[in-house]
Amino acid sequence: MPIARGGSITAALVALLVISSGLLPLAAQEYEGRTLVKATLLADTSAVAAGLPFEVGLLLEMAEGWHTYWEQPGDAGLPTSIAWELPPGFSAGPLRWPLPRRIIEPGDIHAFGYKGRVMLMTTIIPPAALASTEVSIRAKATWLVCEAICIPGSASLDLRLPVGTPSPDNQALFSEFQARMPDRTPLPYELGWSDSEGKIRIRIPGLPADSKVDLFPLTEGQEEAGHPAFDPSDNSIGISAKPPFKALLTVETPGETRGWTIESPAKPSLSAPEARSSAGTPSLFMALLYGFLGGLILNLMPCVLPVISLKIFGFIRQAGDAP
Repeated sequence: MPIARGGSITAALVALLVISSGLLPLAAQEYEGRTLVKATLLADTSAVAAGLPFEVGLLLEMAEGWHTYWEQPGDAGLPTSIAWELPPGFSAGPLRWPLPRRIIEPGDIHAFGYKGRVMLMTTIIPPAALASTEVSIRAKATWLVCEAICIPGSASLDLRLPVGTPSPDNQALFSEFQARMPDRTPLPYELGWSDSEGKIRIRIPGLPADSKVDLFPLTEGQEEAGHPAFDPSDNSIGISAKPPFKALLTVETPGETRGWTIESPAKPSLSAPEARSSAGTPSLFMALLYGFLGGLILNLMPCVLPVISLKIFGFIRQAGDAP
């Protein structure tokens, strides 16, 4: 049973509709004879070795025009979730999400998600000793796929790997989506934060020409954050939000999109470049003081002494004139 899209549907309302209709566990991937989502569980290794971590990814391939959601779905939607069932002694790390895209739907609904295909990854850590000859990694995945309507889906997946000497597997696929993950290197831009009447503005000096900048809120209660607006005239992006504010900042240049997690100061004020600019502009009093000191030093220079003597002779001549 599909869920119709509405202009003011929120994530909470979508969740209520899904749960109340009993659709969540039905793996509703077929609609009018068409496969909407294909789910596959993959590993980056051909075998498992004791104590050696490896990567596992949930690959979701969506039908054209349909999308699933990022960890923060935006104005409406539900994020994909995975419940792991691992052998004894195994553990799974946090789910890692590739950079999302902004999907604007009728009614100015801004969704954060993925079209085409996406792979969500996690690190699996085996125990220090393995007694079995095969390992079974099970995952119950649930998602919401939307176009003009939304259809919840789920799949129970089982990935079986032998215990032995690992060798790389599915490397092209894992490399592709690893390159789409948020960057862990330092941000190459020195951000400037300001906060005025509930609107945060972030200045990003040094952006390459023709960059496309976007901001995806990560703060809890992010439904209170507005839609960001980028101003290319001063390389700044503004959003209606309250500090402290945490978000994913993405910068798209020809052939590359990178993203970094950023967080505002508790009380944003002048940006760092602006603060340095203000500090580097002297007040009128300081300018006069510097001018006086400079003139005093100049008048004590040897090359200026002849000029001083000429001025003294001028004063002497003027002494005999009428007042």
